[in-house]
Amino acid sequence: NSGWMDVDAPETPQIFWVVSLPEKPDVRVQPVTFENKSIITTRDTGKVIYFNTITGEKLWMNSLGVYIHYSSPIIYNGKVIVCGYGKVAAFDLETGDKLWEYTPPDGKRIRAEPTLYQGILFLPVGHYRDSPPFYIVALDPDTGTEINVFTDPDLPPPSDSGIVGYGDLIIFGTRYKSGFVQKLYALRVSDLSVEWVLEVGSSISPPTVADGIVYVGLYNSTILAVDASTGSVVWKLVVGSGNRFYRIAPVYKDGVLYVAAYNTGLVAAIDTSTQTVIWTYDAPSYIYSQLIYADGKIYFGCDDDYLRCLNASDGSIIWEYKGGSDWQSVSIVDIGGYGIVIAASNDYNLYAFGSLPMFVTLEIEVLDENGNPLPNAHVQLFTRDWSLAREGDTGGDGKITFFN
Repeated sequence: NSGWMDVDAPETPQIFWVVSLPEKPDVRVQPVTFENKSIITTRDTGKVIYFNTITGEKLWMNSLGVYIHYSSPIIYNGKVIVCGYGKVAAFDLETGDKLWEYTPPDGKRIRAEPTLYQGILFLPVGHYRDSPPFYIVALDPDTGTEINVFTDPDLPPPSDSGIVGYGDLIIFGTRYKSGFVQKLYALRVSDLSVEWVLEVGSSISPPTVADGIVYVGLYNSTILAVDASTGSVVWKLVVGSGNRFYRIAPVYKDGVLYVAAYNTGLVAAIDTSTQTVIWTYDAPSYIYSQLIYADGKIYFGCDDDYLRCLNASDGSIIWEYKGGSDWQSVSIVDIGGYGIVIAASNDYNLYAFGSLPMFVTLEIEVLDENGNPLPNAHVQLFTRDWSLAREGDTGGDGKITFFN
């Protein structure tokens, strides 16, 4: 939940590839990448799509069968775990076959971000339009078996927020619902018992944790810093007026907190040591995506059909790209230390921005003492510092090929 990646990042809106998404879907979650392949989900059609990040080629597609709103997929132990409205499922990463399925308590919807922490899958269960009670559920990610459930009559819906791990705790915020007071919670990982609760009184963004501090944005123009161990308020700062910071997670990098209000288009950089605003940028429309930081740049998508890139040091525009519709899904993926921005537009296309250097394809042939091809020989490639880079077995012809 840091919102940043330590890679080179695109300095121009150079398109790497564009692919059309099937069934004209609405995409609102960030893609998740593993070994040059990525997973993206669609909201209204409930599709799970696995594609090659370098080429954009679709490798497989399956369906959860329900809405997938702001809940990004999780890749774990050869599985893709996807949460939606009243259903959670795991798919085989290579084949797309469904491995298990879980129905949350009362069949309630999952709208916010789950998290995988200390080998446990934690789910924020309950839409703000659902009737109480609401839940935090702990699952075994290998089997989908329920481990533990937390609920409380005073627990507001954990909708639009997300869960983040810190030490032996998971921390999450809640959203407005009539009759409830919005709070920030910390539960113990071991048994989901309450460590601390902080009454906030305003809808809360997905949390970000850095250096023992939880940072959240609120509906009421406020940025809040909270001690992650105790729940005590370290500082709070009101930034302008009418700025609803509760939908976009703050991004922390090198002592600076980057925040955005989706409704006013305000992006701000805050010095966390002095609690002062360093710069602000006013986008001319709603901001629909999360903020992404990489290589001194901030990326985000807007309702006016523009994908924007700001200079993180002063908030000036580096580039902007006009798509065919608004952008609600923006992410950056690491391909060998090179950052590729992956973004979905509501023109039903998935875009990749950036460029990659020329890659090398290495073919190795292994022969026995008589000069004959040796099948099933195990080959390992090492870097200069002797860390393992690639490995595999030769085929029947005694050859193995390593790409990229």
